[in-house]
Amino acid sequence: MRRCLVTSTTDGTSNRCDPAKTAANLRVAVAGGSSLPVEVLTEFEKRFDAPVLEGFGVSATSGAATFNHRDRPRGQGAVGLPFWDAQVRSGA
Repeated sequence: MRRCLVTSTTDGTSNRCDPAKTAANLRVAVAGGSSLPVEVLTEFEKRFDAPVLEGFGVSATSGAATFNHRDRPRGQGAVGLPFWDAQVRSGA
């Protein structure tokens, strides 16, 4: 997947990757650590016709603490809602 992203051009062509073939096998993508830049998120979803679900967590939370849901609206630049038993507070 990464190779397909970094080697294909803006029109989706590449000598090493066929974005259409990759998209045919991709149902959903996951990104974690922090929210993706909106431009990256938008281009990925456009190129591969698959939603990107973003999440956030730190080692103290046993991995992910928040995550977007496929069946709910996603805000661009947001890392989703807390898991059912997680309490989250923003430091901003």
